[in-house]
Amino acid sequence: MKFLQALVTTVPDLENYKQGDDYCNGWQFVTCNADNTVAVILTGLALTKPSSLPDLPDDVDGAKVAMKSFAANKLYNSLVGTLPPSWGRLTQLQTLSVADSYNVEGTLPAAWSAMKEIMWMTLGNNKLSGTLPTEWKVLTKLTRLDLSFNQLSGTLPTDWKDLTALTKLWLDENQLSGTLPTDWKALTALTELWLDDNQLSGTLPTDWKALTALTGLWLSSNQLSGTLPTDWKALTALTQLLLGDNQLSGTLPTDWKALTALIQLWLDNNQLSGTLPAAWSTMTQMRRMQLQKNKFCGCVPKEWKEMTLVTLTVDDNVGGDTCATTNACHMTSSSGSNSRSGSSSSRGNSSTASSSSNESTCVVVNCVLCAPGSTTECSVCDSSYMLTDDSQCASYCDAAHWQSLGSPNGRLMLALLCTSMLWNLI
Repeated sequence: MKFLQALVTTVPDLENYKQGDDYCNGWQFVTCNADNTVAVILTGLALTKPSSLPDLPDDVDGAKVAMKSFAANKLYNSLVGTLPPSWGRLTQLQTLSVADSYNVEGTLPAAWSAMKEIMWMTLGNNKLSGTLPTEWKVLTKLTRLDLSFNQLSGTLPTDWKDLTALTKLWLDENQLSGTLPTDWKALTALTELWLDDNQLSGTLPTDWKALTALTGLWLSSNQLSGTLPTDWKALTALTQLLLGDNQLSGTLPTDWKALTALIQLWLDNNQLSGTLPAAWSTMTQMRRMQLQKNKFCGCVPKEWKEMTLVTLTVDDNVGGDTCATTNACHMTSSSGSNSRSGSSSSRGNSSTASSSSNESTCVVVNCVLCAPGSTTECSVCDSSYMLTDDSQCASYCDAAHWQSLGSPNGRLMLALLCTSMLWNLI
């Protein structure tokens, strides 16, 4: 009762929502449960006077305050002040929600680590600052934690690996920095992890392959670098993977073809290179894929027609009609260095000029055999392609090459050939 009286004092408009002294029957913002616990719900009340969360009076035993739930959401500018550290003594509290108040500020109280029964905590869309308390690692019953849209800084606490009951963690839209903790691989109950729009750096931890319950992973708009971990192929429950607006490099892992539940994949605005893997055609649930603003070569694989894409965003050089010739992949190999392949398995017909590691590989797209001593001039194209004057391989039906045939009879024969090829595809 003393806690409720303190609340009415710091939220003066509550006087308009209470009648008498029986808070179970006359107070509109209090719900009494059959187990003699209460829920305090301020959400939706019209508060016009400046309000704040009260300190728990010193003479109150927090363990005897039978409040299991407190919600003060969407009070907007009416709720001000800080989060009282004394609330850490409310050890029966299971759900706490103070979101969308805009003006709640200050730090996250380390003393709240004493709320051992807390399962849901929602503090998003405020002005909270400071760091993420390492002390909260003991809140092992916590299943949902929302700290998004604040001004939090510092690093992601490695010790939060002990929060193994977490299923949803929202830390997006803050000022968090440092690296992604490898030890968070222990958070195997996580289904959603939001870390986008921060200042996180370093690489994507390969060990996060253990987070196999993840359905959504949001890491866009950070400063992450390095390559895409091949071992993330184990995250087969993923439906949303957003990695755009970072500094990621390397090629697209062919083995990600195992991520067949993906609906949305954002890799835009990075430094990724190589070809688009034809094997990704197994992602048949894909609806939206953003790959623009990278350094891909080659073309969008024809096999991707198996996807049910609503939106595929790529750079013009990858999606253009002449991508096979104007955006050909160039690979070099020399002694003492690794060869970086920019081709997918669909280019497996390319041959090498020599078996020696000191020799280079033929890089002409759709070429079966390069000219002797050359890696950029083809002598024999694949059966579905024609050799052009500049020793490249182009589709017989590429209109851009029809004009290169001086003879009308040659153009007629090419037209008949293309018609035959198209008929065989029907």
